[in-house]
Amino acid sequence: MSKAEIIEEIARLGELPPKSWNRTECMIRMEELRTAHGLTPNPKAKTVTPLRTMMVQLNAAATKKANLVTFVKELGVVVAPNDTIPILQKKGALAIYDRAPASPEDPVGFGMHAAKTYQEILVHEASYQRWVIQTFEEQEGQACARLCRLARWLLDQRAQKDMTPMNDTHAPAPITREELMSKGYKTTKVEPDARSKISKQSGASSSTTQSVLVALVETVQELKEEVSNLKGSQGEPPRKKAPSSSEASAQSFEMVQRP
Repeated sequence: MSKAEIIEEIARLGELPPKSWNRTECMIRMEELRTAHGLTPNPKAKTVTPLRTMMVQLNAAATKKANLVTFVKELGVVVAPNDTIPILQKKGALAIYDRAPASPEDPVGFGMHAAKTYQEILVHEASYQRWVIQTFEEQEGQACARLCRLARWLLDQRAQKDMTPMNDTHAPAPITREELMSKGYKTTKVEPDARSKISKQSGASSSTTQSVLVALVETVQELKEEVSNLKGSQGEPPRKKAPSSSEASAQSFEMVQRP
């Protein structure tokens, strides 16, 4: 790959390398980003997949018609007497696309993204993969074999993603008592018997408080009843009679005359 192609790939992965970087530095960064996205380090590196292996075998058999006929028959292809080598190659390729297990490194092989892999379509081309799946579903298997194969692989990836238990993979592990102590936190270990004693004591204290409140209410009620009974039996207590003015003056005179 040229430096311009490497920089273009890095930009597709969401970064822009410094202008001072040489080709080697850009290549290293591109490989790091592609690996982080689940892609092969080099986009032009050919990974051996079942599809590629069977295609190589098909091309090798095409050097002689008899060998090609034998090879495509093993794939389940019906061979007509007038089939030529190009026709047999096309039939064999369609059979391979139908039978070979799909791989993330398989090339798309058609359309505007023919040189890209399945994994690159999954990671970078969200709108294109939606179009592939929609076309596959609308045409009900009448689309080209390459499109149908890619669509089935994309649907499988979606199904696997939906079935992945997120809680098991993302839930943080609980912090143990030993980890807290290693970080300087003081922890107190409460034994099961101590927990039961604490719960019993709290229950006993609450019940005792409730009993005291009930006894106080009953005592106040009894005092009210006794006061009301006393008022009913003795009547109103006699009021104190105020002294007359003459008596008051006499008392005051006597107080003055006394030595």
